[in-house]
Amino acid sequence: MESAQKHRRFLSLLTIAATIIVCILFYYEMKPNAYEVSIGDNTVAFVKNNADVEYVSKTLEQIITRFGMKAPYNEILISKVKVDDDLLVKDINNLGSSILNGSDIEVNAVVMNIDGKDAALLANEKEGNQVLNLMSSFYAAKSNVKIKQSGTPNKISYSEKKVLLSQVEEPKQAAEKLEKVNEKRKNPLISFKIKGETEVKEAIPPSTTIAWSDELFLGDSKVKSNGKEGEKLVHKEVTLENSKIVDSKVMSEQVLAKPTNVVVEKGTKNPITGDIAFLSVPSRGTYTSSFGMRWGRMHNGIDIGAPIGTPIYAALDGVVSFSGVEDGYGNMIKIDHGNGIETFYGHCSVLNVSKGREVKRGDKIAEVGNTGRSTGPHVHFELRVNGVAKNPTQYLKQ
Repeated sequence: MESAQKHRRFLSLLTIAATIIVCILFYYEMKPNAYEVSIGDNTVAFVKNNADVEYVSKTLEQIITRFGMKAPYNEILISKVKVDDDLLVKDINNLGSSILNGSDIEVNAVVMNIDGKDAALLANEKEGNQVLNLMSSFYAAKSNVKIKQSGTPNKISYSEKKVLLSQVEEPKQAAEKLEKVNEKRKNPLISFKIKGETEVKEAIPPSTTIAWSDELFLGDSKVKSNGKEGEKLVHKEVTLENSKIVDSKVMSEQVLAKPTNVVVEKGTKNPITGDIAFLSVPSRGTYTSSFGMRWGRMHNGIDIGAPIGTPIYAALDGVVSFSGVEDGYGNMIKIDHGNGIETFYGHCSVLNVSKGREVKRGDKIAEVGNTGRSTGPHVHFELRVNGVAKNPTQYLKQ
């Protein structure tokens, strides 16, 4: 009898203990582990702690202010709930974009229209102006220009539209999208005329200094010193069309490093007295007439036959002393090489240099022709020393 009572007492205690354990487990199972954040009837996030609630609330307040939301979307509700951990916001810093992308809340937005084409969906016209400012700043930055004035020739208009919050673009997102659209089009969807200032570093090319040498023959030269570029900081006023500079005006310059001049030695030694070959052949072709008596009169040069239009080159460095028509010679070039040495190029079809032009050995100065007293296309080439004709053949470098 006593044994049966003890058994019943044990079962009662066991039942009570089990009930307590079940209640404790149920309590912990159903105990709230998160905060539900809502706008009106729309749940936007589940977060873990009070700090996250505060961050979420500020984010939602910004969205409410941005869209000027009215009831039932102008009130933020917070409540404790029990949810699976998978539903909790993992990255609180990206909550704003998550709400925008995932929400089914309807808002009043505006369509930004460019020249009759829908271009972006924004919260309001103010954000449209932000898009324009972001784009003009983008193009100015590409050309390192500080904006003083910016505008667009395109017609910009806005129309109201009720859409889902997730469809609305951020100004930065819209600006980047339109920049990519412009890049893909031959004629940009939207253009900006930007006036501003920029500073750029530019090279200062070295000048060339001539050093005369009696150790080199006339017409010969060599570089004694290569020189070095300098550098300057140039302050410019520029006009951009998007990122392309269409006008530029130098306002000031500051030399950062002076250039070092190139030094070229040029010969003064007379090659005539030493019978030195110092002239380059003036044109490609066939020698058709030599220096000396011809048909009972003196032929003061040599003739090189070639098709009309064949290039004629300067035989030596010098300055063009004549470019025009001369009796008998037709179209003619004369070059003064200094020390009383001159070369003539006659019967040309085209003259490419004018009087006073400085030329270098090998520069194109004319084209073979058949002008003046000529029996066929050729260049008549003369060498004169102190006005006296010399046989150029012995002075030509073959």
